[in-house]
Amino acid sequence: MTITFPAQSLFERAVFDNGSGPPTPERPIETRLSAPSRIVVRIPAGSAPIDYDLPTLLDLAKYPLAVSPFANQRPPGSPEPTTEPPQNVTAIEAPWRLILSPEGTAVFTAARTPVTRNGRTELWHARATTSGQTPGQLPIRAIWTPDITNPLDPNDWAAKAESASLTPDHRKQIVRKSTTENPAQASLLLVSPMGTSLDLEAVWTSNGLIGWRHLSWLGRDNYVKTEEAGYLFPFGFPATLLSITERVFKDGLAFQRKRFFIVVRVPTVDYPAGLQTFAGRAQPFTGAATSTIVSPPLAELPQNDRFVSVLGANGAPTELRYQLALTTKDGRTVSADLPMIWVDDTTGENPGNLGTTMAAYAAAEEPLRTLNLGGQKVGFVEPKPPEPGVPQEDRALPTTAMLISARLATKEDGDRLAAFPDLVHADVHVEELDAFSGPAKVITRLSYEPEIYLDKGFGGSANPGDVWAKVATVAPPGFAAQAVDPLQFALSQAAGGGMAAPKFAVDALSRVHGTVTDLTNIAQNKFNPEEYFDLQDTAIKLLGAIPLREVIEIDDAPSLPSDQNIPKITTNRIGDDTVETVVTWKPKLKAVPVGTGKLCTFEPATTDPDRRLHLEVKITASADGSTTSVVRGELNNAALVFVEMIRQPIDRLRFESRDGGKPSIDLKLGTPEFKGDLRFLSRLKDLLPALPGGVKIDTTPTGVKAGLTLAVPSVPIGVVLVQNLAVGVLFDLPFNGDPARLFFSFGTREAPFRCTVMALGGGGFLTIGLSVNGGPPAIEGSLEFGAAVAIDLGVASGSVSIMAGIYIAFGPKTNDKNEFVGNTIVITGFIRAVGELSVLGLIHISLEFYLGLTFKKEGTEEGRVEGEATLKVRVEVFLFSTSVSVTLRKEIGSGVDPSFGDQISASDWSSYCAAFA
Repeated sequence: MTITFPAQSLFERAVFDNGSGPPTPERPIETRLSAPSRIVVRIPAGSAPIDYDLPTLLDLAKYPLAVSPFANQRPPGSPEPTTEPPQNVTAIEAPWRLILSPEGTAVFTAARTPVTRNGRTELWHARATTSGQTPGQLPIRAIWTPDITNPLDPNDWAAKAESASLTPDHRKQIVRKSTTENPAQASLLLVSPMGTSLDLEAVWTSNGLIGWRHLSWLGRDNYVKTEEAGYLFPFGFPATLLSITERVFKDGLAFQRKRFFIVVRVPTVDYPAGLQTFAGRAQPFTGAATSTIVSPPLAELPQNDRFVSVLGANGAPTELRYQLALTTKDGRTVSADLPMIWVDDTTGENPGNLGTTMAAYAAAEEPLRTLNLGGQKVGFVEPKPPEPGVPQEDRALPTTAMLISARLATKEDGDRLAAFPDLVHADVHVEELDAFSGPAKVITRLSYEPEIYLDKGFGGSANPGDVWAKVATVAPPGFAAQAVDPLQFALSQAAGGGMAAPKFAVDALSRVHGTVTDLTNIAQNKFNPEEYFDLQDTAIKLLGAIPLREVIEIDDAPSLPSDQNIPKITTNRIGDDTVETVVTWKPKLKAVPVGTGKLCTFEPATTDPDRRLHLEVKITASADGSTTSVVRGELNNAALVFVEMIRQPIDRLRFESRDGGKPSIDLKLGTPEFKGDLRFLSRLKDLLPALPGGVKIDTTPTGVKAGLTLAVPSVPIGVVLVQNLAVGVLFDLPFNGDPARLFFSFGTREAPFRCTVMALGGGGFLTIGLSVNGGPPAIEGSLEFGAAVAIDLGVASGSVSIMAGIYIAFGPKTNDKNEFVGNTIVITGFIRAVGELSVLGLIHISLEFYLGLTFKKEGTEEGRVEGEATLKVRVEVFLFSTSVSVTLRKEIGSGVDPSFGDQISASDWSSYCAAFA
């Protein structure tokens, strides 16, 4: 027996409320009307005849319901409906396009006669109950929807989530889930000639729709709620997309408004290393929590490729920033906020489905992916395992900001987002370097090292040095952007007293060594100075010219991390407003030829501790921006060997400079030693006392000079007389970073040595200057020879002398910027003749003749030849005297043959031409 009812549900178009309040809909409000519904009961075969009257026919509870097989409980794994239910089963279309049915054990109860109270007769209706006819929770299943075989136009308002309380996808999921999983539970299912009244709720656990609540009265929906499972990407919080359609009253109208919310179902998540690429090393977090549980009404429907948005204070849509508490690798918790994307669970749990979301997140503007941490300390890697008796170092870094991306999980893992946060880079303060940065604190940009740390992790044969990050500089707020280069910190060479400029680069971080460079070697616990100081203009130099990278001895079996060849940087905080950074370095030195041409060899001591250079740089920075520096260094028992002939011992060299000022120098030089072709001078060794005792030390603002001069007394050997023979050694150490130099001399220009044999004689001097950085030596010397004769007859006396000689000067030439621009060469040959005559002491006549020829070339200039001849005559008679001097000078440029005009003047040429007139 079939009882047919008119349309039981009226489907109304809802208005979308983005959080600013529901807009008033246009009249008339669009609606859709459901098809007729039916209740079908079975009359058992062999039953007695039934009276055809209302009281009999309305006794519905007397007969069992005829229902679809899909309305009853079925074994797990049973198929879902694929065809419309037949006409001989109960089918109630409420809500629109959703066919409901109770189980076959249920009954409908209805009044068999009119019910009148206080003069009013109630509307006839039939209510579904359990077979015991007592109201309670009644299993209800959706056995069909026309959307399965006859879908709506996607552009139809009834198919859009913003305007439909239930979308076609919702209805299909309700059919599938209620017939294959759990039925909905109805506390009210009532049919009447004016429509159905419903109060039912369903909860499911599989992907997609996980909740449905529906309230309607006499065919008009009052409240519809759907819950769709998903995740907040990329942090992975399980979150529900909640849609609520409810009837509201405004401006005399009763209409439906629809709002969307995101509700976090599980506010804490963890990040198992086994599900992550690189075992979780690509991000600093082991878990996360959020306190943003329920969002405000969403400004737009969430999509898998856009951030969750709500209305901002200005009334415009803006991304919702979720409040986060993130657990870092060292167990710390840091707080931040970040917008996220909601993805449905079907998409989110399969790595293969997340391509669109991954691409959209990677393309999003950086502010939407940046965690602003405001200096909170972040442990980017797991702490080093504790060792007995070794204090645990805190390697967490104060972090300003962190740019986040996402990385797919290695596999599906049930109810979990198949992606994890991924660190692109972080802007941190490396406290070891704080004091170097000055008032504008240098921001260090950090990213995980991909080839060593991410691929291989810590320890083992691949990374015993525990290298984990690459670093570079970025501009602080308000400053122009800088290129991404290694951090380079340096004091001037002058601040190191010209001994060793404390310049170094930092391009990596190690869990063992702290701030380092040359990460490939440090990862293997090796120190290669050729890589560590690979830039010539930033290399640390000893004595202004010897690159330390060349004289550091590499330890093939270092006892790291205690090996002193690697600079150690430590930071101490003094009070709340002062940072003290100390760089300590004690590299082991080796003997090597250095400089251009390898004319100088550096020889350190052969045993510890003297074989090490002791260098300490202490930088103190205060909160007011002031910075002080102290540079200390010490080198003991070293030597410089020049051209394998002169060995200059350096017994002690200590220096200290404060705030880049003039350094204080404690220099003790040993006795020079002569080797090779100068071995013949070794007999003088006992006469050369050790420096600085008894030597002259001249300290000026530009450097220190220490030297001695050994003057040999006049030595007569028969008719031979040697005078002014002096051997000098001068060691010049500039403070401005120029190379140290050694000068060795026989005699000087001011006091040349002399040698005479009766009337014949000569003399000269030679000075050789050698630089630590090699290159051509500076040479200056002169040698002259000649004869002199004098006669005295009493009333008259006179003398005649003639001398010839050569002068040579050779040395480097620099420009205004102290840059080498070539060599200066001067060669001069000369003859000087002097005659004197005196009569009775009253008349004096002197005659001097000089003739010289000089070749000169300075730097890159063209060379030139200069010739000069001078004749001077002087006459004195009693109280009268006069002198006459005649000089002829000629200069010819070199490099180009002299022209005709260079050799004949214009007047000579005119005279020549006139001779033929």
